[in-house]
Parts: sequence; C-alpha cells; structure tokens
Amino acid sequence: MQPTLRDVADKVGVSAATVSMVLRGRADGRASAETQARIRDTARELNYVSNGHAASLRTKKTPTVGFISDRIATTPHAVEIIRAASEAARTFEHTLLMVNTGELPSTELTAVRELRRDGIESVIYASMQHRRVTLPEGLPENLVIVDGFADDHAVPATVPDEAGGVVAAVHHLVDLGHRRIGFLNEDPARAIAAELRLEGYRKALEERGIAVDPDLIEESRNEPGVSDAGVAKLLERARPTAIVCFNDEMATGVYREAGRRGLSIPEDLSVVGFDNLELVATLVDPPLTTVRLPHAEMGEWAIRMLLDERYRDSATTAPGPVLQPAPLVIRSSTGPPGASMRP
Repeated sequence: MQPTLRDVADKVGVSAATVSMVLRGRADGRASAETQARIRDTARELNYVSNGHAASLRTKKTPTVGFISDRIATTPHAVEIIRAASEAARTFEHTLLMVNTGELPSTELTAVRELRRDGIESVIYASMQHRRVTLPEGLPENLVIVDGFADDHAVPATVPDEAGGVVAAVHHLVDLGHRRIGFLNEDPARAIAAELRLEGYRKALEERGIAVDPDLIEESRNEPGVSDAGVAKLLERARPTAIVCFNDEMATGVYREAGRRGLSIPEDLSVVGFDNLELVATLVDPPLTTVRLPHAEMGEWAIRMLLDERYRDSATTAPGPVLQPAPLVIRSSTGPPGASMRP
C-alpha cells in the first residue's frame, strides 16, 4: 500500500501538517534544519510521493512533472537522477510522477496518454544509459531528455561528459608517473559511451605527448569471466602499469586477475573505474578510484530547464546535448607505477 503523509509524520514524531510544510518547501523558520532533514530522509525511505497531484486537478492546475524512464527506477546507481529531480521539483512547488516503462513502446504510449489526460504538461524522458532515443508520440512541448538524445536534437537533452571523465582519469595516472596506461573498454559499436570514452582516452594521451599504443586497448563485454579474460589478454600482451576500465564492474575483473597473478593494487598495478557505483567502488580492497557519473546534476538540470524560465532562457542553444562534467573520485587504487610492472 502506498505510504501516506501520516505514515511519515508518525515515524518522525511530528504532525502531518509539519511534514506537508517541509515537503512543499515552506518550512524555513517553522521547523529546524534537523527536523526537515529527518522528514525528507523518512519520506525517501518510505518511498512516499506527495498527493498534491489529485488536489491540483480540482483547481485545473497541475504542479506535477512526469518522469518517464526505461529502467532507471530499478537501477541503483541511477536513483540519484530521481532523487535530485524530486528535490529540485519541490523548490518549484511541483512533485514528480514516475512511470517505469521497461523499454516497452506500448507501455510508453499508455504512460503518455495518462499523463496528458491528467493535465501534466512537463515531462522528463530518462534513459538508463547514454543512447539515442526514439520518443513516443504525444509528449508535451515542455520536454527534456536525460542521459540520451534525439537524432534531430530538437528536444533539450543532457548527458554525461563521457570523454571528459576519461581524460581526467588518464591525466591523473600520467601525473602519477604512468606511461603505459591500458584501456579496458566495451565494444564501441555496442555503446555510445564506449565510443566517447575511447575518444577521451586517445585525447588525454595525445595531450600529454604519449603515443597511443593499440596493444594497450582491449575491448570486452561487461560480463563476469568475459571481462576477466580481456584483462588477462591486456596484461600478457602489453604489460600496462595502470588500467582504465569502462565501468566499475569491469574494474573488479582487474582486481580478480591481479590477485590470480600475485599483483598488488596499486603497488604493481593502478586501476580506475567509471560510474562510481558505491556498492562496488567503496567495498573492494583497496577502494576504487573512479569517475562519477553526474546523475544528480542531470536530474536537477532537467527540472530547471522545465520549470525555470530564466534558466531556460539563459541556457546555451548549441546543437547537441548539454554535457554534465563527470569528475574523478580519487581513492586508494591508484599510485605511482611499481617496478615489477615496468617493461
């Protein structure tokens, strides 16, 4: 059963009126910062969604943003998009109404019809991964795309700066003294992100005056055993002192293969991932240096483009999606090159 305002209030130990005031962003000076934080945390924990939508229909005004996604709601590391969008929407006295379509065109069309029937005129169309999207018919004009883009670029869109994230990773390794930096990538033909990250790898090396060695590039698939085999090929063929991986899960394959070969991380081999999937990056030993995908930034950008006219009017109108910086999170898996791995 859907949790209610009263459920949140009872768990926190405050009145339902206080909960409503906080979730509508009207509690400053009326509730302490600690109480407000507890209420928001509890609402997220209970998956509470404000029911201001029903009341708004009675006044013919719908302060609700539709959020149509393929599988984001079931993808742990992308939940930040939803959280940030929800919090940003509240600052505009809107709520977020989520529809998870499971990538089924028929479900998408039904979702669009229901949103329009309920008077919702602002929609975020979100993808689980950076890709070209085919938008369903009937979407409102006030529309943005998150983590994807339409071929004609007619709809405002935002994506991670995939290439920039890898540039930061490679520059970090070069600054540590590495010159033989391997790149374990997905097949660029299968993923736009892989193509862009490969561009970033090549660009970063060229910027630091290091020739691109094809032997240091290995394409694999993000599957247990398959990516491990790719790591083995890379280590045997090119003897890198560091490896940048397409994602954090592939990076765990480097840890496994390094362990089988008696190599220590980072003393013998530095490792960098991509995604900052905290359930992976912070639990491996040593914790993984990785590139953080800007999920929160994309969610907030989407709301501001939809609801803040001043922001929208001042935003750049250059063709193509807006790139959100993907910063490097430095942990303990990177260090200067070890003598045992030098050619």
